[in-house]
Amino acid sequence: MSNPIDFPLLHDKRLPETRENLNLPPVCEGHTVPVVKGSYSEYTFDLEREEHLKKEEVVKAHTEYLEAHPELKDIVSDFLTSVLVEKPEDIYEYAITYFQPAFQT
Repeated sequence: MSNPIDFPLLHDKRLPETRENLNLPPVCEGHTVPVVKGSYSEYTFDLEREEHLKKEEVVKAHTEYLEAHPELKDIVSDFLTSVLVEKPEDIYEYAITYFQPAFQT
């Protein structure tokens, strides 16, 4: 009656074709598992591929942002040096106190 479910990401050329390309563990060692279109295993694999693509996009966006703002490297470096010298017990409270003057302009 109804057509099998189609998962469009399975046909996205930007995505790797195999679980190995995604560095995912095999479904079962030494055996091939037939995938029926619209099956649960195909759906799961489709979600894994989508997640992989989103992670790549986020990493790319973050990298581009850091390259566009080189001063962030100095800010993070100064903060980490300060943390290593001061050795605060509560790092979260220390970070608040450290960065608070920057926001009180």
